[in-house]
Amino acid sequence: MLDEIATEQADKSVIAEVNIDESPELAVHFGITFISTLIVFKNGQAVRTFSGVQSRRELSRTLAAFHAA
Repeated sequence: MLDEIATEQADKSVIAEVNIDESPELAVHFGITFISTLIVFKNGQAVRTFSGVQSRRELSRTLAAFHAA
């Protein structure tokens, strides 16, 4: 699902996946304690965090709201 959203948002958003087993320092830095976690950044700042599975609609709506702001 994230790959599909990344394709749709390619001109507006960057979607990247990080394996916290390979980069545990990022998990500590961002306080990630649950897999899966999605963090939305705007201008380099974390602005929204999702824990657990989210609907495609919710993720798309959230990204659209940050693009409109």
